[in-house]
Amino acid sequence: MLGAPSGISKLFTAQLSTLKRSFIALLAILVLTPFAVKDAKALQSIREMRKQPRDKAAQRIARLIKKETKPEEKIWVWGRAAWPIYVHADRLAATRYPKTLAVFTTNLTNTWRRGTKPTTFEPRSDWKTLIQELKRDRPSFIVLAHNERYGNFKALHTVLRQGYKKRVSPAKGFSVYALKP
Repeated sequence: MLGAPSGISKLFTAQLSTLKRSFIALLAILVLTPFAVKDAKALQSIREMRKQPRDKAAQRIARLIKKETKPEEKIWVWGRAAWPIYVHADRLAATRYPKTLAVFTTNLTNTWRRGTKPTTFEPRSDWKTLIQELKRDRPSFIVLAHNERYGNFKALHTVLRQGYKKRVSPAKGFSVYALKP
């Protein structure tokens, strides 16, 4: 008989513990549900926004390239704003360097508190290999996005001057060069 009260006590303690856990879970649901609903709405808004193209300038340039090149011809672009051109034109990069950021340029410096400083040509990079590949493989088009500075990249300017003709760009913020015949 002496064991009965302790068994009841254990049962009561277990039920109280279950009741506490249930209460905490219910409280968490009540507190977190408004945040989850808000996040779901924000996520839906982002998905709707992403259905619309955000790189219309790159698409215009890509249409020009696609129209004036064969699928096996290669191109090369400079700058983050120009990266989508590869995809929209359905053309491969002419070098092993399809992207230049932090390879031939300084890196981004942005944080959640401040925007980035403009990236610029990095003369300590392996730019000589890039120039050799551009000279050897001669991409049909070279597109330079103005969002990354290349003014001090003299060797690139020489390649453009010697082997390319500047075209009227179908989009602001880009320089488009076609290979000379």
